[in-house]
Amino acid sequence: MKVAAWNCRGLGQEDSPKFPYLSSLVRSHHLDVVFLMETMVSVDNVVLSLASIPFLGCCGVDAVGLSGGLFIFWLSPFSVVPVFISPNFVVCKIEVGDVIKFVIFVYGAPHIADRSDVWSSIARFVQTYPNILLIGDFNQVEYLSDKIGGSSLIPGRLDFIQWRLNLGLVNVPFSGPSYTWTNNRIEVDPTFERLNKAYATQDWFIDYPDSIVHHQPILFSDHAAIIFSDSLPQDSVRRPYRIENWCLSAQDTSRIIKDGCLLKFTGSPCFTLSRRLAVIHGRLKDWCLSHRKSWGINWKALCSDLSSSSTQLQSPVA
Repeated sequence: MKVAAWNCRGLGQEDSPKFPYLSSLVRSHHLDVVFLMETMVSVDNVVLSLASIPFLGCCGVDAVGLSGGLFIFWLSPFSVVPVFISPNFVVCKIEVGDVIKFVIFVYGAPHIADRSDVWSSIARFVQTYPNILLIGDFNQVEYLSDKIGGSSLIPGRLDFIQWRLNLGLVNVPFSGPSYTWTNNRIEVDPTFERLNKAYATQDWFIDYPDSIVHHQPILFSDHAAIIFSDSLPQDSVRRPYRIENWCLSAQDTSRIIKDGCLLKFTGSPCFTLSRRLAVIHGRLKDWCLSHRKSWGINWKALCSDLSSSSTQLQSPVA
C-alpha cells in the first residue's frame, strides 16, 4: 500500500500547478491513497478540482472560511471506510483482500493550546486498534535535529514525546530531504522543520517491517508531500506513454480530436479509422508534452534537483 500525505495550502485556483503536480505524484508513484490537508475549500470543490484524477472514492472535511479542510481519495479497489472524521484527523478502515489495516490521517492543530485535545482524541483510537498507522502533518517538532534555523525552543515537544511513548508509537524511518516544512524566508531567518511524518505501533511493524516514508521536495506549498510504503518497491516496468487525464479537460483537445476525425485517407474503413486514431494520438501526445513544458516543469528533473539540494541542509544534533 502506498499513501501520500500533503499539506497543499489551498486548492482554490484552477490554474494552479498543484493539480498537475498531484497528477504526477499519483502516476509516478502508483499511489493507492492520497491525503490532502488545508484544502481551504469545501469537499465538493476539491472533487471538482481533481476531476482529471480517476479516483474511486473519497471523504473529507469542509474548510471553515479559508482555514483547514481535509480530503482523502483512493485510487485502488480497496474497501475504505471512514470510522471517524474530524477537522484534525480521519480514522479509516482499509480492507485489501482479506487484510484489514487501520490508518489515522492526521492534521495537527496549528495552535499549541489545541494540540493536547487532538492527541487525547487520537489516543483512544490507537488503544482501540493496536495495529495502526498514523500519517500526516503533526505540526510538532520532536527533536532539535528535526529543525534548522529559528528558535531552539520547541513548545509542546516534551508532551508530544510522552504521548507517543505512552502509546508505543514508533517513528517510521524516512528517506530523502530531512525537512518537510519551510517558513519561505530566503534572506532573513530561514527555517526548516520536519513536521510531516508517519508513526506506527509495534504490531504494525511486525506485519510490515519494511514500512518507510519518502520525503518529496517542497513544491507549490510550504510543506513537502510525503509518500508512505509498507513494502519494498518492486522492479519497475517500462510502460507505454499514456495521455494524461488533465489534458482531456482542455478545449484544445476537443479541437484536435474533431480535426483528426475529418482527415481523409485512401483505403478500407478499418484502415482509415486506424490512421485517424494514430494521428489523433500523436497530436494529443505532442499537445500534452508541450503544455506540460509551458508550465516550465520537468517533474522528474525538478524533484531530483530539489531533493539533492534539500539533503545538503544540516541541523545540529539534539
